Amino acid sequence: MEHKHTNNLILGKAEYLAVIHKMLLRVTPQFSRYPMAYANWDTIMLKITSPYFEIAILGDGSEKVLKDFQKEFRPDVLLLFSKSESEIPIFKNRFVKDKTLIYVCKDGVCQLPVETARQAFETMN
Repeated sequence: MEHKHTNNLILGKAEYLAVIHKMLLRVTPQFSRYPMAYANWDTIMLKITSPYFEIAILGDGSEKVLKDFQKEFRPDVLLLFSKSESEIPIFKNRFVKDKTLIYVCKDGVCQLPVETARQAFETMN
């Protein structure tokens, strides 16, 4: 189930999110009766009801920037990076040669790029 959520964010496939919503409608009535059995479902519900960000890091320095992000625990962030141009929707038409750019996105809509992890964190807060 969590894979469908992640794939929706990366690939922009709205039908994945529709499936998640339908499945959650069926299982949420059971949450209070068997909370431990539905912990993974609860995690998905939090991801679709709370602010959740996708961070797309593109460029030659993307791995270094990724490590900067990983210094802080942010369960509300999906980190993605690419060192080259890509046709994956979240990366498409965002690569700039000889630059490392960071795009802070929410629900597939990205803000203007920034160049440091600190700037990206400020954008999210």
